[in-house]
Amino acid sequence: MLNKTLSTMLLTALLVAAAWGQEASRVLYTLNGLAQTVSKMSLETLVVQNDFVTVGVFPNRIHARGDKVYVVNSTPPGITIIDVTSDQVVSNVALPEGSNPWDMEFVEDEKVFVTSIFANAVFIYDLATGDSLGAIEVGIAPQGLLVAGEKAYVANTGGFVNGFTPSTVSVIDIPTRTVTHTLDVPLNPQEIELAPDGTIHVVCTGNFADVAGRSIGRAAGRERV
Repeated sequence: MLNKTLSTMLLTALLVAAAWGQEASRVLYTLNGLAQTVSKMSLETLVVQNDFVTVGVFPNRIHARGDKVYVVNSTPPGITIIDVTSDQVVSNVALPEGSNPWDMEFVEDEKVFVTSIFANAVFIYDLATGDSLGAIEVGIAPQGLLVAGEKAYVANTGGFVNGFTPSTVSVIDIPTRTVTHTLDVPLNPQEIELAPDGTIHVVCTGNFADVAGRSIGRAAGRERV
């Protein structure tokens, strides 16, 4: 599958400031897609610890919150939760077989939205219990996900087999868990980020052939790009 092949080529890093006792350590965590592992480097001592924990066969995204690091895996589909104080996997939250989860964002303390490429949906999970809290139908082959305030923005790539059409962004009202708007965007939107000025940027990579990539921006809260 194209999306799984791409996931093995991704190198994703994040910065974590973890409170260990009375001290704070600034640590850079790196997802090694080909090795199926996570590595880390202290930004204070520059000491690197390679491959300190093994995750899924096709890890896609890595996120940090509090004293935990979360890795979204396509295979086996689920979320690996790592405790940063012990460098140990403390739990794995299983997602539906064949769903190919791609990205996640917290919407409450222990509740997350997870994009599922093959289910064309955003799953809702309670990470404390591992329970599914339902799903929200979005566009075709969703990947990138952004939570800003009480809205979630989902990049629906349209899928390789469909020629990346329709390429859209779904806007979800988090309290009601409903899609309130579907926005047309350039071909193959994959990533969504919030700028410091409040503008939401959507990175659209094109079709890797005759349609070039583009980046667009929209003001948060407006209905159209």
